[in-house]
Amino acid sequence: MTIKSQSSASEQRKIFNALETHFDEEKGAYAKGQSDQTIATHLNVPRKTVATLREDAFGPIKVDPSVILLEGRIDDALASLGKAETRWQEALDKLTAEISTVSDKITKLKEGKAL
Repeated sequence: MTIKSQSSASEQRKIFNALETHFDEEKGAYAKGQSDQTIATHLNVPRKTVATLREDAFGPIKVDPSVILLEGRIDDALASLGKAETRWQEALDKLTAEISTVSDKITKLKEGKAL
């Protein structure tokens, strides 16, 4: 494969490695929080160089980056919800156990038994 770019072979390898890590060729989308610009900034190369190499080696962006960000927000919200659900379940279990203990004590008292 011949990449049409003004960048050095070393730069191209770095960009290619970053693209392999952060760009899903099958989906045609970057991982959450990644873009041509973030890779360019991280590697201190022009965004156009990253975009050209991505297009030539991996293909076009097929999914709007805004969709990826929004899907990431949904994933984060679901994770937070799962954690909250776990905390609520733990609290519910603790309260249920407390109610059972107190209920048993009330029953014993009503039967005239010592606690």
